[in-house]
Amino acid sequence: MIAFLASWVRTTLLTGLAALAFAVRADPPGTSEAMQTPITHSTSSATTAEQASRWGLTRKDWTRYQEVMTGPRGIWSPNLDPLTALGVHAESDPERRRYAEILVRIERERWERELAFEQVVQQVKRELYPNEPLLDPERVKALIEARTREPPYRAGDRLLLFVNLECHACDRLAQHLASEVQNLPGLQLDVFAVGRVRDEDIQGWAIKLKLPEPLVSQGRLSLNHDNNTLNTLTRDPMLTVPVLIRARGEAYQMLPADPILLARWTAER
Repeated sequence: MIAFLASWVRTTLLTGLAALAFAVRADPPGTSEAMQTPITHSTSSATTAEQASRWGLTRKDWTRYQEVMTGPRGIWSPNLDPLTALGVHAESDPERRRYAEILVRIERERWERELAFEQVVQQVKRELYPNEPLLDPERVKALIEARTREPPYRAGDRLLLFVNLECHACDRLAQHLASEVQNLPGLQLDVFAVGRVRDEDIQGWAIKLKLPEPLVSQGRLSLNHDNNTLNTLTRDPMLTVPVLIRARGEAYQMLPADPILLARWTAER
């Protein structure tokens, strides 16, 4: 589960629809000016050498990473980390091996640090609350049962779906959710296309998938440019699409981005 922003301004509904084309928003519905501010994971004053050093790379490696991300990879995986991007696009086995070794060392250090901190957290819990169990089995069981019974979405919910226009899994999920919106009055779907895409690309994608045009004119389906919305909401640059988030009032929750799992959840609705 991820932490989401505390508030989300009510989305302005689309009211018009061209003859055969969907309306596409350049600004995501309901996003405030603050939410549209790009989030960077390194300071603007950081030099290429400093950025490369943080990942155990050379300046030449970093330049190569930037080149890779300006190509198709930047559209397919806009939040991909440097080591994975370079490893996937390595031009030789030794080069691929080098990036893999660096990644393994960095991941090992990361988990060692997180484990060390978690051990201290558990120790402090035992010291501060020595007579309380860290987990109440009955409460955990009740929560699991409640979550199992609860459908993933209901009337009044807004679903935020982040997709890549060249992603088959994204296509299947978008079609599934559009069908769900048709069948469940009050459910709304906002689709966000990540990467560098044009309005006509998003329109063509929606037409190709045969997403229901009436839902657009009803304000129950919107097509939008991501404009860093996913990064702003999740603060997780490692996420890959499709990503599905449910907005229910002021609460946000990530849902399984898999039509099969969602169908299982909704079977008892």
